[in-house]
Amino acid sequence: MRQVQSLSPTLRKTCVRFLICNNDGHTVTRHLLDCDAGHAIRNSEILLHKYLNIPDSVSVSPDRRWIAVSNHTTHNVLLYENSPALNSDARPDGILRCAYYPHGLRFSGDGRHLFVADAGAPYLHIYAQDPDHWRGVRHPIATVRIMDDAVFERGRHNNPEEGGPKGLDIDACSNILVVTSECQALAFFESARPVAARVGRRVGARAEDSGSQSRTEPHARDP
Repeated sequence: MRQVQSLSPTLRKTCVRFLICNNDGHTVTRHLLDCDAGHAIRNSEILLHKYLNIPDSVSVSPDRRWIAVSNHTTHNVLLYENSPALNSDARPDGILRCAYYPHGLRFSGDGRHLFVADAGAPYLHIYAQDPDHWRGVRHPIATVRIMDDAVFERGRHNNPEEGGPKGLDIDACSNILVVTSECQALAFFESARPVAARVGRRVGARAEDSGSQSRTEPHARDP
């Protein structure tokens, strides 16, 4: 059985669509469940595959227009416009850089920001969209330390891919952000108002960016 790393549900009348990361198979699959038939699976398909290399998490924007996938091996997050033409060979519309090993991710309640947990660093990265899209290459508007060095090193086990936060979620009603990691079971933060303040308080030791693409990173589609 392939490992299921993350899922993101969307509601459509009497049906629920689930997007699931299969990091052993390097795919994001889409599944349609019929709520009126005991949540029977009506359809399953591979939605995304090309350019994915250990996808660790997937998130859908509140307006369902954008799909974000954290891509472990290529150290980036890929964004796709959720259009009827989307398919397993699709090139990403946007690429987010400057994370060592991106893991859990979630859009803010208004869809204007994306929060990304970095499993390879003690940080949370915050990205912002342009007024109406996520196309192109982006870097964090802020990188926030969410654990101290002692906690981070306890979970590292001499493995550069571990130690940092992995699971991440946001409660849309309270704007509370929660992250989890091996040595910090749960940590809670207010995610709404502090975003603007955090932009001016960037962490100095954030992920390095050489300005060049990884050899396996696709070019984002032109806006």
